[in-house]
Amino acid sequence: MKKLLTSDEEHPGQQALEGALKSANMTDDAYNHGLKLLRGTATAGIQKTFKDYGVDVIMGPADARIASVAAAAGYPVATVPLGFADFNGRAFGMNILAGPGDEGKILRVMSAWAVTFPEGRLPPPMLVNWQSTANM
Repeated sequence: MKKLLTSDEEHPGQQALEGALKSANMTDDAYNHGLKLLRGTATAGIQKTFKDYGVDVIMGPADARIASVAAAAGYPVATVPLGFADFNGRAFGMNILAGPGDEGKILRVMSAWAVTFPEGRLPPPMLVNWQSTANM
C-alpha cells in the first residue's frame, strides 16, 4: 500500500530545519529525516531538469528560488549581473546552477556573460556622479 505524503513531505521546504532551531524537543532523527527529505527532493528535481532538457546549467532570475534549491541540494550556484532598476538603483541578476563538481561550467557561462554583456558590471546610474560628503 502506498503511503500518503503530508504536504511537508510532498513539497518539503526548510520549515523542518527552521523548526529544529525553534524547538529543543526535535530529535536528531527528526532533524536528519527533514534534511534528507529536503536534500533528496531538491536533488531529484534538479537532476530531472538536467536529464529531461539535456542542459548543462540551469539559469533563472536571482530573485527566484534557484539559489535556495541549489543550496538544499548542495549544488554550486552563482549570480551574474543584469543591471540596475531605474526607480531605485537596486541590482538584479541571473542565477546559474550546475551539478555537483561542475563549477567550471558555471565559470564558463559567467565568462561568456561578462564578454557579451559588459554593461552589466557598470555602477548604477545614481552612483556614477555620486560624491561623498565625508571628505567635504
